[in-house]
Amino acid sequence: MKQFKIAVIYFFAAWVFVSGAAAKDYTISLLSYLGHSPFIIADEKGFFAKEGINLKPKYYHSVDEWFKAFLHDRVDMNIVWNSTHIELLLSGKKTVSLGVVSYEKQDHRLIAKREISPQDFKTQKIGYPRELFGYRWFLWNYLKPNNIKVSETHPITMSEADLLKNFVVGRLKIVMLLGDYADDAVKQGNGVVLTTSIPEATLNSIVMSEENYKATPKDELKKMHRALIRAIEWLSDPANKAEYFSIIKGKFVSNPNFSNVQDMGSFVEKAMARMSLIEKKELYEYNSSFLKTSYDKMKTIGDETEMPYQFVYSEIVDTAAMLEVLEEMGLK
Repeated sequence: MKQFKIAVIYFFAAWVFVSGAAAKDYTISLLSYLGHSPFIIADEKGFFAKEGINLKPKYYHSVDEWFKAFLHDRVDMNIVWNSTHIELLLSGKKTVSLGVVSYEKQDHRLIAKREISPQDFKTQKIGYPRELFGYRWFLWNYLKPNNIKVSETHPITMSEADLLKNFVVGRLKIVMLLGDYADDAVKQGNGVVLTTSIPEATLNSIVMSEENYKATPKDELKKMHRALIRAIEWLSDPANKAEYFSIIKGKFVSNPNFSNVQDMGSFVEKAMARMSLIEKKELYEYNSSFLKTSYDKMKTIGDETEMPYQFVYSEIVDTAAMLEVLEEMGLK
């Protein structure tokens, strides 16, 4: 009888240990940004819960807060452009990309006054809302045919609102802006769009710190990926468009940074039109060959954009869990 009691105690202790391990909570930092839609929907529609993973979003009002939350380990995951992943690595933040589910569709635009020529890029200041590898890549795309190096340009950073004001009055003649700010720079500032964001530089990548990545079982990552694919399926169904609009509008309304938006409905509709999901039938290609090509390209242009890096792809990107899920779902 005594041995039976001891066996029961050991069994109970083991059950508590296993249950506790399975109940780990994960957090991810999100913004009121359409590129984060698969995560927003996976949470709002309960896809994470259905797959048995406790992944909860933490919403931030500004890009700076959102970025620092991951940088200082206040969340387990973040979604950043693949080009921004390189910036994290260059800053000393050891991170691993786990896969991509969406990309930016020509939302960020390089805009100049109509009298500006390519040679003027050597003398004029270029206004950015933030220094990003992705922005340098867009600029490199434009300057390369004109034999001008990014290192020959003169970047300056300020808020989107200040960039727009300075462009309209002519104090700045070249700016990188997005969304409505870019539209207004063209209309109010008589600007012309020279180039736009490109999918190769704006793949929304799921990243974890190297430490968290190594501590997370592959099965947990597979649960997350399955939930995201379910969310993409839901988002791709036209029957869900009205509900999707309502969910996303709520995220913008709750963000005080958008309190000055007069027509939130129109604002959200335009924002939705600028985000591209990766269709589920294309996810395998994007998370294998296309992603590898984009990182190879970044390494190639690193020196020319003054952001050289020597990281090994297999050490900073691991899409194995995503690819296994896609195979299991018949989506290879």
